[in-house]
Amino acid sequence: INIGWYYYAIYLKDSTVTLLDGTVMDTSNYNITCASKKFEITRREVHINITGNATDGIEKTYDATKPDSNGTYKEVEVQDYKVLENDSLTITVKYFDNAKVEQEAIDAGTYYFGLDTYKIMDSDYPGSEEEVDVTANYNIIVDNDYELAFTVKRREITITTATDEKVYDGTPLVNSEYEITEGTLVEGQETYIATEAKDYPSVTNVSEGTINNVYEYGVIAGEDDVTHNYKITVVYGTLHITPRPIE
Repeated sequence: INIGWYYYAIYLKDSTVTLLDGTVMDTSNYNITCASKKFEITRREVHINITGNATDGIEKTYDATKPDSNGTYKEVEVQDYKVLENDSLTITVKYFDNAKVEQEAIDAGTYYFGLDTYKIMDSDYPGSEEEVDVTANYNIIVDNDYELAFTVKRREITITTATDEKVYDGTPLVNSEYEITEGTLVEGQETYIATEAKDYPSVTNVSEGTINNVYEYGVIAGEDDVTHNYKITVVYGTLHITPRPIE
């Protein structure tokens, strides 16, 4: 039944041999040598295509989660495979980048599907009332390995910086407050000001007019910087000094 080399031989029974036409010959007057033969059962080659929700071009927005182990968003299927009638095939997939380096497929980017594991169970295995794992009897080949792509898109947020003004007092006006006005962060992540303190925008004199309150921002998850997974749009507030009344 299973792969491997097997031997068979012809043996005499009660000194008789039955011919193809049914004639039974008495072999007691003959010196008959019975030869043995061997044959091999090889792996059954099966070609499959990964399909289902794993269609080329599928997209998701970065959410810091891994794809399901059975494929992107639990919908990877296989088509065009021909295992034996009572056998059933299940697969899991891995994810790879453009260089075919395995990735977790969490960060923003484009990834490709590749076969990870497969299992084939026989529901009608001779001598067994339970399903039997017959995976070793098959050689599975994925015809579209590394062809189907999906993209994790950068998560979009908009940050608006503070608008502020004050009456001239000879000291700089600085306001580093900001808020996220569009979009949301992944739970557990937070923004930070990427601009160095020495470069914070400030205005001191009326003659400087109104300036944009320009900052750069990033996002962290614990100690990890995950800014590359975000598309951050900044709407700048303004800073302004008004004249001081002379009494």
